[in-house]
Amino acid sequence: MTKTSFASAFQDALDVACGIAEKKLNTTLSRDAIIKMYGAGQSGLILSPAEFVCRAYISDTEFYRLIDLMVVETIGTKPVVFARISGHPPGSLSSCWNGDKGPFKQLYAAIIAQK
Repeated sequence: MTKTSFASAFQDALDVACGIAEKKLNTTLSRDAIIKMYGAGQSGLILSPAEFVCRAYISDTEFYRLIDLMVVETIGTKPVVFARISGHPPGSLSSCWNGDKGPFKQLYAAIIAQK
């Protein structure tokens, strides 16, 4: 999986996370998200989606095996997305959470804060 493919898979997962939050909040959210990155040596690092891809993508053949995603807050219509890279050692694409689709796993927030 190339970095471009990885970015596309992340965007798809981000769309799903936003869709889940939209249903829960009965509103429409921007896809211009704020990403809060956890894991891989970070604890709440604030990033754009593009910056997250740069940090979460390892190579065409090695990947973090699991990346949890969920919208945890909204600021107006802008979602704040929790993105946690698991502590599993990186591996091949086939060893990722979604196999050839990548490492992204949707989580569901019990409460989504709104500002």
